[in-house]
Amino acid sequence: MGKHILVIGGFSIMHKRLKKLGAKITLINVSSEIKSNEKETYHRIIGVPKDKSMIEWMEIAAFFQTQDPFDGIACFHEMDQEKAAYIAQELKLTYLDPIVIERTRNKIIMRSILREYGVDQTKNTIVNSPEEIASFGEKHGYPIIIKPVDGWGSIGVAKIQNAEELEHALGWYQTADFGSGMIVEEYLEGKEFSVEAFSENGIHKIMCITEKFKEEQHFVEVGHRLPYQGVYFDYERSIHEFVQHALTAIGITHGPSHTEIMLTSDGPKIIETHTRLGGDFIPELIHMASGIELLDLWAKQAMGESIINEIPQTPNMKKSAAIWYGTPSTTGVVKEILGEEEANSTAGVSRVEILQKQGHKITGMKDSFSRSACVLATGENTDAAMSNAQCALSKIQFIIEDEQNEGVIVCSS
Repeated sequence: MGKHILVIGGFSIMHKRLKKLGAKITLINVSSEIKSNEKETYHRIIGVPKDKSMIEWMEIAAFFQTQDPFDGIACFHEMDQEKAAYIAQELKLTYLDPIVIERTRNKIIMRSILREYGVDQTKNTIVNSPEEIASFGEKHGYPIIIKPVDGWGSIGVAKIQNAEELEHALGWYQTADFGSGMIVEEYLEGKEFSVEAFSENGIHKIMCITEKFKEEQHFVEVGHRLPYQGVYFDYERSIHEFVQHALTAIGITHGPSHTEIMLTSDGPKIIETHTRLGGDFIPELIHMASGIELLDLWAKQAMGESIINEIPQTPNMKKSAAIWYGTPSTTGVVKEILGEEEANSTAGVSRVEILQKQGHKITGMKDSFSRSACVLATGENTDAAMSNAQCALSKIQFIIEDEQNEGVIVCSS
């Protein structure tokens, strides 16, 4: 039997990779219900009720540490990383410090640290009323952004062009109902990218710069393509250095990171960073383009192995890869989905994902969880990869029952 790894939270894909590397896994999660075909992955499964406090999580982990000591700790789900950090601190296991997780989750703290270290001077503040938002806009100029302190998936994010749009934006924010507080900050204008990196002993290696595409109102991500090959390529070195400085300032010493930046006229500015791999199939896109399997690197590092030398200084991207999302603009219930097979047979397509199944209600693209379908594709360059993905996506049609008119509408995704 290999190392005994305590895993906090879900993401069974990564758990299976640990198992493949020989790990004996004790899983502590909010639910002990595991699919029957996945139970063999674990040595022990401990279900914890949702209402248990952080101290109780720590006590549970400490008890099993006395019974069957752990060699390491891992957490692959962003929402459970704070628990993992406190448990690791209590059990003296290697993991990121709790304050580091807080800096990445709390956007007010993140910006404060970046300003303190001279990395990024973007202005923001917590607000509690429309008057405070309007005051920030008058002082720093419009447009401005409001967002939850620790939100995710673009939920509740709104751009405010002027004081007249404030009421509508607040109404949108309130649909998120995070309860963690509201931030207002400068609107960063420019070209958006994400930067995928791995860190080890404080050394940060950049894997890839990903070009991002968002819809304008609520900044829901609709596409990515990599590696970046456009007119901003001359800024690659400055982007690398900026992200490395940001990761150091925040205190990220090891593990993967996904950092979203805006390349403005004043240089790179940070939007947010995460102590995890990028979402939206970005690790799969990197694998499609380079052959490098980021999930395996993450699993190896969680097992205590050094992986920094496995990451080339300049990854050899043999081809380009892209993903494109879509959703019908019509609101209603999905009755049928057509064209999936045709989309799969389109040139360059590697994967088609239908995200809103038959019987689901479609409400338009309001956040990352409301997107209806996506296509992953490759090409000889990023333009070709994106074109292949968009062409395939256009072949997918949703038959929607309109609740208002009680009619049936055929909508492309």
